[in-house]
Amino acid sequence: MTLHILKKDVRRLWPAIIAAAVLLGALARMDRWRSDWLISSTEGYLNILIPIAWACLIALAVEQDAIPGDRQFWITRPFRTRSIFAAKALFAVLFVHVPALVADCYILAMRGFSPIAYASSLLAKQVILACALTIPALALASLVRSFSHFVMEVVAVAAIFLVLNGTGWREPIIFEPILDTVRREFLVVIVAVAGVAVLIGQYAGRRVLLSRGIAVGFGVAASLFFAYLLPPSALALRTAVTPGGPKVSMRLDTESRNRRFGFGGRAVVLLPIVFDGLAEGQHVRVEMVDSEIVTASGQRFHEVERRRINPSEQPPAYTFFMGWPGWNGPTPDWLQYIIQPLVYQMLHQTPVTIRGRAAVDIYRPGTPAWMRVNDQAYVEGVGRCMTALIEDHFRDQAHLKVECESPEHEPRFSRVRAWSSETGREWKSALGYSRSGSTGPMVNWLSPLHRDLTYFNVGGGNPYWSISIQEARTARIEITPELLVGRTAVEWEFRDVDLTKYVADRPVGRAILPAAGFPAGSIR
Repeated sequence: MTLHILKKDVRRLWPAIIAAAVLLGALARMDRWRSDWLISSTEGYLNILIPIAWACLIALAVEQDAIPGDRQFWITRPFRTRSIFAAKALFAVLFVHVPALVADCYILAMRGFSPIAYASSLLAKQVILACALTIPALALASLVRSFSHFVMEVVAVAAIFLVLNGTGWREPIIFEPILDTVRREFLVVIVAVAGVAVLIGQYAGRRVLLSRGIAVGFGVAASLFFAYLLPPSALALRTAVTPGGPKVSMRLDTESRNRRFGFGGRAVVLLPIVFDGLAEGQHVRVEMVDSEIVTASGQRFHEVERRRINPSEQPPAYTFFMGWPGWNGPTPDWLQYIIQPLVYQMLHQTPVTIRGRAAVDIYRPGTPAWMRVNDQAYVEGVGRCMTALIEDHFRDQAHLKVECESPEHEPRFSRVRAWSSETGREWKSALGYSRSGSTGPMVNWLSPLHRDLTYFNVGGGNPYWSISIQEARTARIEITPELLVGRTAVEWEFRDVDLTKYVADRPVGRAILPAAGFPAGSIR
């Protein structure tokens, strides 16, 4: 019975099946030939359009034998709902998951990777696709009587998501990575669990009202989770579900001599800090989650409790970790507070207490590998890396490009060093520190490859930062992987801090960059 239902759906929906396959083929071809971390606008839009096409294709198949109602053709025949569900699930596997898996294998094979060697990564991607798209699409389509009703469901879900995304947590962008990651992962779990519950209710007993109630309940829970999850809660969730690393603590380095850096118009407080508990060769990347300054009278300046209703409004104080990029790792050595002048006049009169929490990722360097310019090689722990000297004849300048890609490793933060054997000079960077922009959507979640890159300026006016053309053509490139040791959280409390001892008193010519990966836009 299952196969008969499947054949009937294929006969009726073959034009939609072919259309989805053509879109996927076009995306696979673009991904196969892409030679940059940056995706094109067309590729970005296809990454959005194809999941929508798959969801519609699944819904069309489900609505061929709708569950709600009492006038469907299949009710007058000896059909079992379990056979119907098996046919719809098999349809999704054959015309969504199998084409996606074939496209991934094609991309990997054409890019020089063995699909068999990375079978676990490919299967994990299919599981995520099932939880994020297939199961929710099957569940939503089973709740309504027609495809037009399914479209209205999708529009309503998209509208709710846009509203929540626009009115939810609006703190500085340095909070977004951990929030985005935790919200995305837990929302996928919530949606998948809700979808399974709905499908059981619909295809095991045709409990339409109960299934709709389950869908509404999980939808409200997911909306509340998305809108009101705060950075401290996200940190607690990530710490609870991820393997813990070494116990790391942070203290105020009272013996350090303060550097007198600052910004004009605002008070900048630089607290020298030290991370204890790291083994030799380990370093950390830190993301601020929660911070507050408490005066002697008990007045608190707590960032997490403030919501950015007006995007142009400036908070009284905001915080980030900072340090200078070095080959020994980006472990920050300064905790910086940028304080509005009027607020600083209130804080500097008496000693204050400074508290906070941060997410900590602990890394250690792997085994380095050497490459020449216009070469490619496989680097263990990073992936397949390529170097190229790209010349710009219009501006009499060039770039030394280093790009790496891998089906299982995230190459970002891997260290890159360019060394000239003729002059002995060297230039240091890391993957992800230099990227180009795009006007289209930067969405490439359907790609089976993780990519990242960095650039070195060649032929520029500043000899300290730029490589000459002669040096670039004969340079050797060293790539050192950054291996994640563990993830943890760190809390600190500095009592009786005299801010006047740490405030900067003169501006600098260059902007001070945060140490945690140098994310664009983290300094407002």
